[in-house]
Amino acid sequence: MTEHSSRRRRRLSVSAKVALLTLFGGILFAFIIAGVSYWMQRTDDTRDLQTRAQQTSDQLSYIVEVLLNKGDLNSVQRIVENITTDRGIFFIAIVDADLKVLASSEHDLLGVSISEYRENPQLYKEFKRVITYGKTEFIHHPHRGHFEIVAPLTLSNSSQTQPFVSGAVTVAFKDDPLIWNPQENFWRHLQLALAMTTVAILLLYVLLRRWVTAPLERLTRASERLGSGELGIQIPVSSSNEIGKLTETFNGMSASLAAQRRALQASEERYLRIFNSSPLCLVVVDAAGTIVDVNATFLAEMAEGSKREAWVGKPVKEVPFIKAGNLSGEVQKLLASATLVERWKVGASFPGKGRRSIFNFTGIPLFDSEQKMSGAVFAAKDITTEQTLEAQLVQSQKMESLGVLAGGVAHDFNNILTGILGYASLLKLKMSPDDPNMMPVDVIEKSGLRARALIQQLMGFARRTGAIQVPVGVNNLILEVVPLLERGVGQGVAIRTELDPTAPKIMADSGQIHQALMNLCINAKDALPPKGGTIWLKTRTARLPARADPDRKEEWVEVIIEDTGSGIPPEILPRIFDPFFTTKEVGKGTGLGLSVTYGIVKEHGGELTVHSEVGKGTIFTLLFPKTQEISDRKEAAGPEISLRGESRQILLVDDEKSLLELGRKVLEERAFRVLTAGTGEEAIEVYRKEGEKIRLIVLDLLMPGLGGWQTYARLREINPKVRVLFTSGYGGTQEIEENLGKQPYLKKPYRIQELLSAIQKTLE
Repeated sequence: MTEHSSRRRRRLSVSAKVALLTLFGGILFAFIIAGVSYWMQRTDDTRDLQTRAQQTSDQLSYIVEVLLNKGDLNSVQRIVENITTDRGIFFIAIVDADLKVLASSEHDLLGVSISEYRENPQLYKEFKRVITYGKTEFIHHPHRGHFEIVAPLTLSNSSQTQPFVSGAVTVAFKDDPLIWNPQENFWRHLQLALAMTTVAILLLYVLLRRWVTAPLERLTRASERLGSGELGIQIPVSSSNEIGKLTETFNGMSASLAAQRRALQASEERYLRIFNSSPLCLVVVDAAGTIVDVNATFLAEMAEGSKREAWVGKPVKEVPFIKAGNLSGEVQKLLASATLVERWKVGASFPGKGRRSIFNFTGIPLFDSEQKMSGAVFAAKDITTEQTLEAQLVQSQKMESLGVLAGGVAHDFNNILTGILGYASLLKLKMSPDDPNMMPVDVIEKSGLRARALIQQLMGFARRTGAIQVPVGVNNLILEVVPLLERGVGQGVAIRTELDPTAPKIMADSGQIHQALMNLCINAKDALPPKGGTIWLKTRTARLPARADPDRKEEWVEVIIEDTGSGIPPEILPRIFDPFFTTKEVGKGTGLGLSVTYGIVKEHGGELTVHSEVGKGTIFTLLFPKTQEISDRKEAAGPEISLRGESRQILLVDDEKSLLELGRKVLEERAFRVLTAGTGEEAIEVYRKEGEKIRLIVLDLLMPGLGGWQTYARLREINPKVRVLFTSGYGGTQEIEENLGKQPYLKKPYRIQELLSAIQKTLE
């Protein structure tokens, strides 16, 4: 009961407490005012009554003394009787020194001792005391309902010089109910005080309500709203007193809390943006190893798109990259010792990824304000793509280095082939058709031509140029690829072709189409069973709806790569063109071949489709739009060349002496005057001396010391109109193609007819 009451008291509002306090204070104040007022009035009335009694007593005493001195008791009695009927006096008695009644308002007492007065037995003692001491007494008899004054009578005679007390007189007044009825008098004052206090309380309550309780109630309601999370509340300031200052303080605190919340929310939003936009898979745990948060990257890459709520509350050992990477030991080490843990290039297989992944793992402890470990954050970064790119870059650099090396070897090899082809063609020019040595020389020339074609194919794959699309025949590109495939696919694999001789040309970069065909054929070879199989390369012309106008048909060239391999499962067929997707073992494929092929076909404005049946094989179809352009490349001139030197002078510049001798023989037989130079520096010196006579310079691009381009630049300084035919056994690099422009160019190895044709065109 007491506890309930105390709770109820605690629940009283400030307004109620102020009202109760004001009420209790008002009642107390009313009682005090009533008491004080009653006491003051009674004091004043008593004083007035005493004064009146004293005056009456004095007047009576004076008259009585005069009459007694004359011995006229009858007059005294009449005066007493007259006074008794006036002004509320109901009893008068005059006694002598022996307390014998001389005059009285009650006739029964005349001549007897005052002690016989039964109505007031105490009167005898009062008279005796007054006569003895000579002092006036005021006596109240509330039970008798009257007030009396007892005063001494002083008489004088000739024998005594000082007045002496010769008796006493008493005058009894009826009680004034306003004075001598205290309860009634007090309640009268209390009622008046309560009425006045009630008015004062109401006025005070209104004022307190306006100045104190109402502002406090507003503060209370605002505080409750503030406590419930409604920050930024502002209360009107109605005064400049303490409550007004408290209101201003509250407003400042509310605004500060709102600003702090906005800053905190902005900080949280910034943290969440950073947390969720991080490329790392992040998992935050508490000190016990329970997950408290995961980021969006983790959900997308490691959790198969599940919700955040599905992971919060789980033990950290359930995290996929920790479970798959066997990292529980590192996790326990961090949670036990609060030290950083790291593991690099962790290999693991994750469900749904279809490949083995490589990731870096880091665990970082988190500390609270007291530097106690409150949890940790674990991060995983999938570096499979980076590792694959790194391997691809290394492989690309190897291939680039191999291409540079192959280019250098090809240059030397082409110089050798130039000598072989040149002298073979020179011999054939000097031999009659029925010469018995014609057949061996013809075999030498054809072998040299085959070697030249093979070198050109290798250089086409190794060249480092940007895509240059020109009109080319798809059949020719396939025929260039087939010899390389036959040497690379191994035993048991048959390469077959089925080419449409009427297939139109397409705009294409030969090197890129070579690469696309090789990628598809290598994939086809890898899909064949161990015992081998067949790879078909087919072309045909198709009439398909035009892209711009579906109602109009246009010609396309189809290139079909078909194998008799194992086929591609339907569930992975949609992903085969994704970068880095591969079903091969680690180290046996990068997953870029089909992606690169798809990009090459799209770059050529074509389409690439695939059809596959498990156990039967796969068909890749490449569609290319035919071109209306005609290639400006022309075949080399036939053996009949009408070129004659007529003593015109030609300068041959090459670091191969055999080629210089071959050129000298051929050109001198055509009536040219031939000068030779084995270096760029030597060529410049010769040109300085014979420049005006030299009609043409046949200049090799790659020479030790001063190269072909530098030599050409120096020659132009001497004669800006110098005529030059460039030759090279390297060829195919971006630098050569960019610098050549429309300059005459003869690629090594060349036959005599090709050399003479190029010289004739340049001179013309």
